[in-house]
Amino acid sequence: MTAVTTDVLVIGAGVYGLSSAWWMARLRSGARIMVVDDGEFASGASGRNGAGFRMQWGLDLNILLSKESTAFFENAAELLDYPRGIELKQDGYLVLAHSQNALDRLNASIAIQHRYQVPSELLDADACMKMVPSLGRNRLVGGTYCAKDGSASPFRLLDALLTASRREGVDVRYGTRVERIEKRNGVFTASIKDGTIEADRVLLCTDWAAPQLLKPLGVELPVTSLPKEVIVTVPCTPRVKPI
Repeated sequence: MTAVTTDVLVIGAGVYGLSSAWWMARLRSGARIMVVDDGEFASGASGRNGAGFRMQWGLDLNILLSKESTAFFENAAELLDYPRGIELKQDGYLVLAHSQNALDRLNASIAIQHRYQVPSELLDADACMKMVPSLGRNRLVGGTYCAKDGSASPFRLLDALLTASRREGVDVRYGTRVERIEKRNGVFTASIKDGTIEADRVLLCTDWAAPQLLKPLGVELPVTSLPKEVIVTVPCTPRVKPI
């Protein structure tokens, strides 16, 4: 078995893991940062999603985080020195309500969003239909819309973060599964198939498997898996602009 040492070990090479590693490498010059992932590039949740982002949330923290994320996406090509761009499209995000109670909740969220200068707006059913004529009118009460919400390519974003991280000296390794984390004398030891990785700090950026890694450390994390489905078709002409 081989033993590897690093200052910071990041487990998970999705958006959270790679962006955290990139920021740390920029802010902590000379720090040894390693990112490991048990899959291949973009094989996890960060590479398998609907690609949308929005600032329309009902909790202050979520709104603040999404505002920071949106500002980052708008400048990602320059910040990450990635000329290809991340295929950013800000065509808006339309959230629909099919009951008055649901619309009232959306309206309450808008009040919070406006405190943080999120340009969201409340729409009645007619305005929603005008925006997306193919919507079914049955039970539609209204919705909310923000023109600055949109989508980006998960693959381009991950590639940009990976390229930028490695440019800053981050050691990124795919196909490396962490089986267990232990802490002795202030040092973390991560067990992998062919050895161990010792680190002063560990940043866990995995998916629903995180609780199994934290349990030996006495940390209970209430995270479970939530399946989602996406239908992939042949390329089609865009028919609906807002998400």
